[in-house]
Amino acid sequence: MERGTKTEQVEEAAAYLGLSGRTIWRRLAALPEWHDGEYVVDDLVDSIEERTCGYCGNPLPITASARRAYCDDICRQYARRRRLARQDSPAAA
Repeated sequence: MERGTKTEQVEEAAAYLGLSGRTIWRRLAALPEWHDGEYVVDDLVDSIEERTCGYCGNPLPITASARRAYCDDICRQYARRRRLARQDSPAAA
């Protein structure tokens, strides 16, 4: 992406990813580099494209929120069941 003002970079990233500018601004605000004053739209685009499901490893949809960790409800439920089984096991005590 060509460097420009922050707003131009956000608009380019939004167009490239098919997301709203508001979503891009929110994701940028969550990045630690953003708070240090460094502008990292290219890194944001890369991080969005590389995110994978925490259970099965499949890629998350580009439109997934920054908090989303699983590709669908099935993986989310299986991950929760696995987590609860580990908590209930005698080895955890």
